Amino acid sequence: MEKIREGNDIIEGFRLVVCGNNQLQQYDDAKFTHVISLLDPDTSVPDIPGADPDHRRLILSFHDVGNGSPPIIPPTAEHMESIFAFADGLRSDLEAGHDGLTLVHSDNGISRAPAAGIALLARLFPGMEAVTLLIVMSAIQPDLWPNQRMITLLDELIPVEGDITAEYQRWLPD
Repeated sequence: MEKIREGNDIIEGFRLVVCGNNQLQQYDDAKFTHVISLLDPDTSVPDIPGADPDHRRLILSFHDVGNGSPPIIPPTAEHMESIFAFADGLRSDLEAGHDGLTLVHSDNGISRAPAAGIALLARLFPGMEAVTLLIVMSAIQPDLWPNQRMITLLDELIPVEGDITAEYQRWLPD
């Protein structure tokens, strides 16, 4: 995905990889400029073999759940706000002419990472409709099952044309 259209604008150089921790070795030579790591709280932070030495990284620790009481840590609005702030920095880098190969990874790469990828896209491309966000993410990560709590938070925090939660519900198997 070299270019994504946002209204009449094109953000050049933006590319996105969404995967699980067990797939990181496939990207040894990638030169990721931006990395979002979504980890269980007791998980050690993995090295990113394909990361550029000067990459920017956001590490968030929470469980892949919808709700929970301690010791379970569900995704929160603060976690989502951190992803939005990271997206704002990525946008600044792209607008300054820097290419951005962005990695979003989690344990299996099918729940938290795609949800964070959708949040990243929603923040970078505010005019993108909910259904388009899901279509784009499914092209990037076909095995997605986005974390429902993160998607609900996204709906609450960022105005998107359409309801991402409702669109996602239409995608689920009966």
